[in-house]
Amino acid sequence: MSSVGTATGGLLTVASIFLAGIVTMFFTNSYFWLGLFWIFGILGGVALGNLNSRKARTRNTYRQEYLAYASIFLGAIIILGIFYLFFLTDRVARALAPDAPSAVLVVWLAIISGLSSFVGVGLVLANIVAPESSY
Repeated sequence: MSSVGTATGGLLTVASIFLAGIVTMFFTNSYFWLGLFWIFGILGGVALGNLNSRKARTRNTYRQEYLAYASIFLGAIIILGIFYLFFLTDRVARALAPDAPSAVLVVWLAIISGLSSFVGVGLVLANIVAPESSY
């Protein structure tokens, strides 16, 4: 499973980098606030991947800490996405390039970039920090 999980996580991470770059550079005129989705996804993915470490498997306090960090960043992606979709689409629409799709679609692409980086980095890191022996 480790090679399949690492390959899948790597593809998701590369796709998230591509989506974040497309959203911030090409669809908007360098509206970097949409990059927060990707940053929160990376940070949450690191915490999610560390749930598979030996430290988290042997001590309940570390597992709870990593789970709290991962859920905080996942919640931040979701809440920030809801906030952008309901309240800030007009700001995104003002920052759009002339040939860009609608502001709602751009925000959805930013949310997808954050979620795919969350899962992708989590998969890659979980396979890297996995202990050699099975439990």
